[in-house]
Amino acid sequence: MSEHENQEHLSGEGTFKASFPKSFIVIIALILAGMLGFYYKADYINNPELIIEKYFSTQSTSDFTTEAQYLSVFVMAMQLPQYATLSGHELIQQRPLIEADYIKFSEDNSFPPADNMDIKISPFRQYTLTGKNSALVVFNALFENQDANMAASLIREPDGFKIINIIQVDLNDEVIQQSIKNFSIDETDEEYGAYMAE
Repeated sequence: MSEHENQEHLSGEGTFKASFPKSFIVIIALILAGMLGFYYKADYINNPELIIEKYFSTQSTSDFTTEAQYLSVFVMAMQLPQYATLSGHELIQQRPLIEADYIKFSEDNSFPPADNMDIKISPFRQYTLTGKNSALVVFNALFENQDANMAASLIREPDGFKIINIIQVDLNDEVIQQSIKNFSIDETDEEYGAYMAE
């Protein structure tokens, strides 16, 4: 091998260079993006605190499609009398139809959101409980320098946690504090599990 050929060999010049079609690179990028999207969705649908934050973020818009994603089918069905006779299992099975009807109902009956409505959610993580079929989240909601402490109960439907109830709570009340501390996630798991199976 000549000195010039030897230099080309060492520098990589004149040797085989692998190349990939652009379409292959695009496919890899789409796969990676899909994996990241899957893990992100898997994270938030199983994170009850994040569900609460995302739900309240929809209250500053009229995006009822997104709002419906965070609500339990049982909550939406309460606004839709045509589903009143269905069992819990049947409601779960009919979720796509119920979501569509709830979105239309909301669009027809809701007032426009307040301008610049921004609600900041701060969970009290020491009270958060997550079970097999249910979860409890206690949090503070701050809006325009006014705040309220609230407690949300969530039910785990086939596609993740959904909000089934939100109430305002007085955390300065010792009875309420004790009630939250004594909340049995096992009992709620059993109750919600039976409700969805009936």
